Amino acid sequence: MLVQVRQKARGDFVATILELPDGRVIVTDTTGEGAGLFASEQAWEQANTPYDALETFDSVTDAFLEVLPAPQEIT
Repeated sequence: MLVQVRQKARGDFVATILELPDGRVIVTDTTGEGAGLFASEQAWEQANTPYDALETFDSVTDAFLEVLPAPQEIT
């Protein structure tokens, strides 16, 4: 899965934005502790708080575990 990664400043907050192939974005701060899943980068930009996310996670790792497709068993 190809994920585009970029950083964007929003006020005094520097966000790391991970854009998934379907256009959804996982947004976190530079520590990676805590993350929000948004429908798009535009949805994140219009959000007032992290709680406007479709879903929130304790970490970027937890977010990826939730949004990535389950591995397929090779037989």
